[in-house]
Amino acid sequence: MYGVIVATHGNYASGLKSTLKLVCGDMENLRTVDYVAGMTVFELEEQYDKVMEELKSYNKFIFLTDIFGGTPFNRAVMKYAGNENVKILAGVNFTLVYSALTADSDDFEEDIAEMIEAAKDEIAEFKPEKSTQDENFDEGI
Repeated sequence: MYGVIVATHGNYASGLKSTLKLVCGDMENLRTVDYVAGMTVFELEEQYDKVMEELKSYNKFIFLTDIFGGTPFNRAVMKYAGNENVKILAGVNFTLVYSALTADSDDFEEDIAEMIEAAKDEIAEFKPEKSTQDENFDEGI
C-alpha cells in the first residue's frame, strides 16, 4: 500500500476525499491538500510536509494533482523530484485515486502504469444506440 496525497486547486482534493469516503469508507493512506485562494506556495509546501509526516509509516508515496504544470504539481515536483519513493501524477480523477489507494503489488512502476491506464479507461462518452422499438411502434404489440 502507498501513501497517497491528492493536491489540487480549490477544494477538488477534499471533494474527491468526500466522494471516496461515501463510496469506500475511510482510507487511512489518503491525505488531501487544497491549494486555495490566498495560499502561498510556501504554505502549500508546509502542507505537503505535514501530510508526508502523517503518512510516514508508508515507504512509497504518490502525489495526484489536477493540472500538469499547475502549482500543486510544480511544487510537488520541485520538492520531491529525484526521490525514487515518490511519484507525481497529474489529471486526477476518482478512478486514479481509488487505484492508487488500493494498489498492493511490489512493483511501483507497474502499479503506476496500471493506475494511469485505469484512469484513462474511465473517460468515456455515452452514445445511445438507435432503438428498434421506435421502428416497430406502428405495428403495435
